Amino acid sequence: MKMTIKSVRVSTVAAWQAIFSAAFALVTSVVYTVIFLGSAATGGGARLVSGGAGVNNFMPFLIIFMVANGIVGFLGGALCAVLYNKFAGTSVAAIEFETERELP
Repeated sequence: MKMTIKSVRVSTVAAWQAIFSAAFALVTSVVYTVIFLGSAATGGGARLVSGGAGVNNFMPFLIIFMVANGIVGFLGGALCAVLYNKFAGTSVAAIEFETERELP
């Protein structure tokens, strides 16, 4: 049996997108940390951050990066949900899935 999602709850999609974006930012922050600390160990880390502050400015950058990605993810998820609700019923962009009905 085919079913089509006609609308989605904007706040739910936005919240999930914010969580996924922040989690992705956390993972990429770990990668950035490894790269930055590897560069700092060789003496080049202080030159990566403006003003030569090095590691002192790097951790706040990672925190701001993660929070900013969560905010942008929330706004992007809300925008996508609003657009989906507006156009899903009138276009081929509606999400369809098949379900199987279990027999008693």
